[in-house]
Amino acid sequence: SGDNRLAGALKGKVRIAPFDILLEPATLILNKEELQLAAAHLTQSAEGDYVIDNFELSGGQQKLSALGRLGKDGGRDVTLDLENFELGQIFGSLTKGYLHFGGRATGSVQLSSKPEVRLTSDSLFIQNFSYIDTLLGNANLNIDYAIDMANKIAPEHLEMSTDEPER
Repeated sequence: SGDNRLAGALKGKVRIAPFDILLEPATLILNKEELQLAAAHLTQSAEGDYVIDNFELSGGQQKLSALGRLGKDGGRDVTLDLENFELGQIFGSLTKGYLHFGGRATGSVQLSSKPEVRLTSDSLFIQNFSYIDTLLGNANLNIDYAIDMANKIAPEHLEMSTDEPER
């Protein structure tokens, strides 16, 4: 939707080769909500992996944190931990309408880079889960998605149980 906005100033140190970004704490406004970005370090290791260290975005009752590494070799993962995080903050900003999810998510999601990019979770609860502005209820998700480089998402496994939406 056209209401999605990001405002604020990011400060830090940037080096292009090898890739290294050190972000200072900042206050950001995302879709009219104030969020705090903790000091974060995004870098490229000597092995060529991309490393996320201490990325945390929080505000009010919600928090999103990321930690881990993605690389060319197998066994590399980034863990996204969500606490009451409003999915619309992220998905509402995307231009692809079929990716418009909403609700408050709590749980962990793994992003793996080998053998292909995968998104998996067996512990994701979403309060008032919605898809393309249709409220489906509270959802418990067990997911395993493969993502190819042409931006196609292929669900290999998706289990969702819902109950009545909270009003």
